[in-house]
Amino acid sequence: MSDGVDSVSYIINYAASAAAVIPAATRFHIGRSDASTAVSVDANYMFVADDENQALRLYNRTTSGVSVNSFDYTSSLGLTDISGGIPREVDIEGSAKSGTRIYWLGSHDNSSSGNNRPNRSRIFATDISGSGSSATLSYVGRYDNLKTDLLSWDQNNVHGLGADYFGLVSSAAVGVIPESPDGSGFNIEGLEFAPDNTTAYVCFRAPIVPVTSRTKALIVPVTNFAALFSGNPTTGVSAIFGSPIQLDLGGRGVREIKKNASGEYIIIAGPVDAATDIAPSNFVLYSWTGNAGDAPYPLTTALSSLNINGSFESIVEVPNLTLLMEVSFSLSLIMVIIFSIMMESLQKISAKIISRKQLV
Repeated sequence: MSDGVDSVSYIINYAASAAAVIPAATRFHIGRSDASTAVSVDANYMFVADDENQALRLYNRTTSGVSVNSFDYTSSLGLTDISGGIPREVDIEGSAKSGTRIYWLGSHDNSSSGNNRPNRSRIFATDISGSGSSATLSYVGRYDNLKTDLLSWDQNNVHGLGADYFGLVSSAAVGVIPESPDGSGFNIEGLEFAPDNTTAYVCFRAPIVPVTSRTKALIVPVTNFAALFSGNPTTGVSAIFGSPIQLDLGGRGVREIKKNASGEYIIIAGPVDAATDIAPSNFVLYSWTGNAGDAPYPLTTALSSLNINGSFESIVEVPNLTLLMEVSFSLSLIMVIIFSIMMESLQKISAKIISRKQLV
């Protein structure tokens, strides 16, 4: 800027997302660029979590723009891993809603270089009050020992399949990266309730199991889930696990799972490492009944074909699929009718002040 005599320069940081595949059905929610899971409040609003901090943001689902409110629980989560005076992220990757309570799940994994990241071993609960733009969250409690419980369960053959059948201790060891291409890493990205609406399904992106073949996605039911959030942190209780579920998702892990009020599930199955258009390193939608004895059903459209230059991270809500199954799952039906998806790592330009996340 210059007035002819003096001049001054000022750097404006901004970000831009890739062009929308279906503009009429696309919203740009501004403020963060790494949205990782979302929960519907109602037809018009949703809470969105980010895997880079602990703020839960309330967005209008129907219009693009900034969040209308934000609730940051960094100070409530007992985060002991500090970098530069700031707690490292919980890496929130999954969420599940039961009544007015929402549960938020950290990835429980190592860093991308294999370093231990204890802050990620968090799962916490919040309660919703109000509705629409006036919806608020209040903190309930947290549990810090889910990872420890899972490793002990597998190592000590509590599931009855053989000690270390899933190799969880080795997968979670320091030095092992969560996105190991062979599927041997440790990374939890999905959380949803079982058909009984009491047991919680903890769903793994990795490892792909069992150790001997690495062909199935792992889901571990937690049968006493609600009891894990009575304190901050909850002590004197450990997670109790039901029989593990191994799903054939074409060699992919669970990147998100959500169900509707009718008990119909949608799974975003995706790669354990970087995504490509080549199976199994692509994204595919599956429908499922939620019952361990039923195989998931692959829908016809591979999401990687949408060319969004990123990852499919979250389903906001699942409508009634029974009616939709009577029509062919064309690209427009999946994108416009079936669900809303948060996409990670869209093209960004100097995203220091404003980052955009495309919601379709």
